[in-house]
Amino acid sequence: MALGFTTATATATAATAVFGGLTPYLAQLLVSASGWALIPGVMVAAVALVVLPVCSACPKPHPPVRPARCGSG
Repeated sequence: MALGFTTATATATAATAVFGGLTPYLAQLLVSASGWALIPGVMVAAVALVVLPVCSACPKPHPPVRPARCGSG
């Protein structure tokens, strides 16, 4: 189980580094090249459209199991 959390943490850190570091430069480059100020919003919408099917395919968490009560309460 620790490997799963380690992998998820490493993946999240890498994604933050890549998208957080490169996105402002890419957005500025695209706005400068096209002159269209809405490019950053389009970029966010595009990433959301790509991530949405991935999130919907993830397994849903199980509800917590309540322990059985012992005795007559």
